[in-house]
Amino acid sequence: MRQYFGAGERAESGRKILLKGGGEHAFKGLNPLRNRDLGNFVAELAEGRQQRSVHILMFAASGKQLAFSGPGKPMKATPIKLTSKDSPLPGVKPLIEIAARHPDSWSLFDLRPKFSSLGRVEPEMEKVLYGFDLVIVVPKGEASHEIGAG
Repeated sequence: MRQYFGAGERAESGRKILLKGGGEHAFKGLNPLRNRDLGNFVAELAEGRQQRSVHILMFAASGKQLAFSGPGKPMKATPIKLTSKDSPLPGVKPLIEIAARHPDSWSLFDLRPKFSSLGRVEPEMEKVLYGFDLVIVVPKGEASHEIGAG
């Protein structure tokens, strides 16, 4: 909080503050782990200060990603399995299907209108619709490295 408020005090008028977090941690409201995490805290903090927050979910549809391997253990590269039955984010499957129509391009989905034209959606997709403002799908990703404290 000291860093957050310190950055805001030093920022020029109109400047933004960027926070990076993992997909499950960036949700507004309840995340797939059924808790209110950093993303919800940021949304409520902004609202309490009469400001806005924008929550962006970005993921690769295929390839490899870093995955949590246990407390105190380093992250490890694992295959991305977002379309499998045990996907960590099952609500993104419809977005992956749409993005697959353009396999060599990044896809951007603006969720702020909440896709009212979709009609009834699965509960997992509804969580994504209300948990994020934008979704970016990259066709193929490669595992990177952890961001450490600098």
